[in-house]
Order: sequence, then structure tokens, then C-alpha cells
Amino acid sequence: MIKEEVVEASSGIREMQDAKEISSALARAVTHHLAGQSENALSDLGIALDSGNRSAEVFAARGYLQLELGLGKLFQGFGDRARRRANLL
Repeated sequence: MIKEEVVEASSGIREMQDAKEISSALARAVTHHLAGQSENALSDLGIALDSGNRSAEVFAARGYLQLELGLGKLFQGFGDRARRRANLL
């Protein structure tokens, strides 16, 4: 019975450490994102995933940044095409 309690307690401690690491990775990413450094934020999340922090929150944040960065490049391309068309007219 005591051995089972020790296993349960160590499992709970491990979960708390994982949650702390995930929170830390998300905090770094949010800090970079708010500073306008979305690529650095994406890098922070990649490091977290590479180190084994595979939580839904990290994946969701990474997906959001990938979408944001991808759409930014997409819209930039639209702007470039619009300028070229305006120059033709």
C-alpha cells in the first residue's frame, strides 16, 4: 500500500514539473510574440516540443503562430501584387 502511494505521489510531482515547464515555455513565447518577435516565439515553442513538452497548449500556440506568420507572408504577397498592378495602370 505504501509503495502505491509513493508511485502516485511521484507521478503527481512529475505532472507538476511538466506543467511548470509548459507554462515557462508559453510565457517565453508570449513575451516574444507581444514584442513583435513571432519567429522567436515559434522557436521557443519548437524548443519546448523538442524537449518533450507535448501539451495541447504548446501545439495550439505553435499552430496559431504558424498561421499568423503564414498569413502575414500571404498578405504581403497580395500587397506586392497590388502595387505591381497599380504601376501597370
